[in-house]
Amino acid sequence: MIVGLVVVVVCVLAVTIGFEGGVNEVGASGRPGSPDGTASPGEQARVVRPAALAGTWYNGGKASLESQVKAFLASAPPSASGAKRVGGLVAPHAGYTYSGKSLGACFKVVEGARYRRVIVMGEHSIEIELPFLQVALGSFVLVPILVGELSASDALQVAQGLAPLVDAATLVVASSDFTHFGQRFGYAPFKPSREKLKELDLGAAKLAQGGDLNGFMKYVGETGATVCGARPIAVLLGMLPKGFACDLLSYTTSIDVTGDESDSVSYVSLAFRFDAPAPADAPASPAPRTSPRPQPSPSVAGEAADRLTEEDLDRLVSLARFSLEHGVKTGAAPSDAQVVKAFPPSARLEKPRGVFVTLKIQGRLRGCIGMIFPQEKLYLATTRLAVESALHDTRFSPVTEKELSAITVEVSALTPPEAVSGPEAIQVGRDGVVLKKGGRSAVFLPQVAPEQGWDRDTMLSHLSMKAGLGPDEWRQGASFLTFQAEIAHERR
Repeated sequence: MIVGLVVVVVCVLAVTIGFEGGVNEVGASGRPGSPDGTASPGEQARVVRPAALAGTWYNGGKASLESQVKAFLASAPPSASGAKRVGGLVAPHAGYTYSGKSLGACFKVVEGARYRRVIVMGEHSIEIELPFLQVALGSFVLVPILVGELSASDALQVAQGLAPLVDAATLVVASSDFTHFGQRFGYAPFKPSREKLKELDLGAAKLAQGGDLNGFMKYVGETGATVCGARPIAVLLGMLPKGFACDLLSYTTSIDVTGDESDSVSYVSLAFRFDAPAPADAPASPAPRTSPRPQPSPSVAGEAADRLTEEDLDRLVSLARFSLEHGVKTGAAPSDAQVVKAFPPSARLEKPRGVFVTLKIQGRLRGCIGMIFPQEKLYLATTRLAVESALHDTRFSPVTEKELSAITVEVSALTPPEAVSGPEAIQVGRDGVVLKKGGRSAVFLPQVAPEQGWDRDTMLSHLSMKAGLGPDEWRQGASFLTFQAEIAHERR
């Protein structure tokens, strides 16, 4: 059971930065949330918390704080260049007098780099990282995550949910100090000794460097090491792709400042380098108005008469646009008479079919609602669902008139779902999938896995989590339905 995973938005007032309202959420609509996790324009809200630690844990005032941070960065050793981009950091979060040296070494490796988004995970400590991030990186969008108690399996599940956010424009920071030693912390497993303390700390760091989530959590549990951000570190380890490399950037302790071995806190800085995919909204060739037709499954190969023509697809997407604008401006769907007058339906559009209407802004999900099973005429269902996607997708605030010109519309007309023998019968890129198990269910449209870059097993793990199950629960006891889609896109 996952305990205490919440999202908060904070701001150190020294520098103005962008904000992101939440993590990527696998929605209830046939699509996950936006590929890069950003909230829609309509649902973003700025919440400012005054800096709680300014003037105590770090210098107060913008100029003084900026000077302090720049001094720590300047005094850090030159960062070793790596063939792979830094995608993850473990950074301490104590007062700058004590942890500033390790913080400087940590953020030196990304100084001047360009990241569109920074995910900071901590159990209480996000504020300490922000001034270094702001000075080192400049402008970025922040995804702050407060992490509570997690088991190793919980941490892996959270990591799998966050992993789709990791691309070449994203930096993930796990905020953590290492051992808190002494009677004040209730942890003194040996007599004060720098050597034993270093051995304890670097034992944990070595497991983290190897990406060993389970080993790291086991080590912390068995030694009792008071690594306060062990859970954020574990989540970061679970997010790492294959082929990563990790550098130990710095190891310091408060003893270096106080000289007191009986009461100390340790600070470790790590940098993880790995290859990551290009951002989801990286420039690409323009999409066609209508997508290539999917290859039908054998069961529907003989139903060519029911397949939509190019004219039908154009009419559907135009109808969805008409209904979207009418709904946003009036609060209701157009009447059947209005629809028939503006877009006289063909015989194929008169037939009942499942359909989803998806709204996007610059490639990011803005709304998606549909029905899998045929319940009403295709053209009427498209009309209704275009309005519902704009006004009633509960993951987003209602679409506004100002957004209409930026929105692109996609309509997916579905074939009837059919049961398949198991996951081996599912073909990524052709099949949409309905997963059912234990009274829970979830659906992904055929285009979701290719858009996210998922193979079949990864797609089914995300679909399982969308249904409220564990990421591997699709492997046993689940049933599957598949369907195909004829997809029409707007080109704007």
